[in-house]
Amino acid sequence: MSPASNRKARTTLVVFCACLLLYLLTPTANFYWDGITFALQIEKVASGSRDSSLLFHQNHLLYNAAGYLLYRAAQALAVPVRALDLLRIANAFAGAAAVAVLYRSAHRLTGHNKSSVLAASLLATSAVWWKLSTDADAYILSILFVLLAFDNLVSQAAKWYLAGPALGIAMTTHELAALFLPAALLAAWFAPVAVDKTRFLTGLILSSCGLTFGAYYLCAAAFHRLTSPFEVIRWAGSNPAGVSASMNPLPGFSAIGRGHLDLVVGHSLKLLLSHHSLLETGLLIGALLAMLVLLVCVLAALMAKRSEVPHETSLNFEGKPALKPGRVVAIAVVWILVYAGFLLFWEPWQTYYRVFYVPAIAVLVAVALSRLRRSLFGSAIFNRRLRFGLCLVSLGLLNLALFIAPNMRSDSNALVEAARRTGWDDHTVVFFADRNEADTAFEYFNPSSDWHRLSRSTLSGLDSDISATYNQGGNVWLNRSAAKLVGNDWLSARTTNRVIEVEAPNAPALYVEVRPVDGSRQ
Repeated sequence: MSPASNRKARTTLVVFCACLLLYLLTPTANFYWDGITFALQIEKVASGSRDSSLLFHQNHLLYNAAGYLLYRAAQALAVPVRALDLLRIANAFAGAAAVAVLYRSAHRLTGHNKSSVLAASLLATSAVWWKLSTDADAYILSILFVLLAFDNLVSQAAKWYLAGPALGIAMTTHELAALFLPAALLAAWFAPVAVDKTRFLTGLILSSCGLTFGAYYLCAAAFHRLTSPFEVIRWAGSNPAGVSASMNPLPGFSAIGRGHLDLVVGHSLKLLLSHHSLLETGLLIGALLAMLVLLVCVLAALMAKRSEVPHETSLNFEGKPALKPGRVVAIAVVWILVYAGFLLFWEPWQTYYRVFYVPAIAVLVAVALSRLRRSLFGSAIFNRRLRFGLCLVSLGLLNLALFIAPNMRSDSNALVEAARRTGWDDHTVVFFADRNEADTAFEYFNPSSDWHRLSRSTLSGLDSDISATYNQGGNVWLNRSAAKLVGNDWLSARTTNRVIEVEAPNAPALYVEVRPVDGSRQ
């Protein structure tokens, strides 16, 4: 292995370890509801209270199954960890590995080490990427396999039988990875392969889409008895939450500016201002000072005399780029536009979906920095160590102060905090008619509580169930939908006036404690 290859391998390892440490030290407490749902489903299947079909959701087919295997492995090793924490730790590893793969890809495409490190650092410390790498969702693991496919396609020895299955795994981890396929095909067309391009593209499509459709077909047939290919495709494209595409792109266009700002520079100003600490204030001041010094250095470098610029051979280029810059830009632009175009019509307000094309933005940054090396890298005034330090400190401290640190506090998510504080034990019975994300959170963070569905056909036995639980020293609660089902008159005769209420966006929580009509324990 050449010295340059050794250096690249060492840098890749350093990038991975640094990102892993960063993500493990900054765990979020503001869990996105998806992760809580995944964790609850995994633990229910592991306990035997639900069947394995719960692990195979059509929008992220194999993510829960992978999490289940990790959870069962932890149980076998007697590791005392709950599924939510295990998924969060796994995402920290996946996020760090993805950043390391992005560094390697950027290095292939630019031949410039420092540009690649800076691009990888931009990805690692961008707000949504950082947040999701400390959460328990399916996005980061899916993007890791997208980047593995991309890295193979832009290498000097691209192989469809490696890139295709990697992309297939990405699509079965989260189906939004399928939108990377146009960029993958363009990268495959530009790839310097020895075989016929048509054969290469055909192999890539068949291996990626074939693996994906095969996995969906097996799950659809096994758990839903769907055997027609059209039925399988319809099931794969369905959304159980009832979300559908909008035919009006105007809301999507209006969300572009805010969406991309939040994507890179996160901010929870309301949360920060309501509970700000000296630490977060200090981080914010440090970020602003670093940005000011960086601006001064950039201006000084741009104003420096051209005679001060050293020759290009001293600028730390290591090898010939795998692709011409124009082709790299074309791949990245297609990558971005396909996702951005889709999000004009599908939940444009959801910034988390945009994380799928943050790596493409990082690739463009790497290419731009490598092309601007004379004006930005050459001047002695714009010292290299100072440059990298200031860039990393500026973005990292800004996101840490405004977004990551506030979301690390236990009270950053009112719903999760209320669920943790409830303290329902194995003597608590909760009746529900319908469920929302709030109920999932309350059930997950109170694993000993006993939840029962209530319907009009079972209303007649509700009083006896309440009396039996109450006489055994237990407590009975109704969620919002159950309280609505029984009616105000029934409720007013049995309520204890203990109410838990949390106003959470899209998932308000309301629980009312009830007792037998006579209110006595036997």
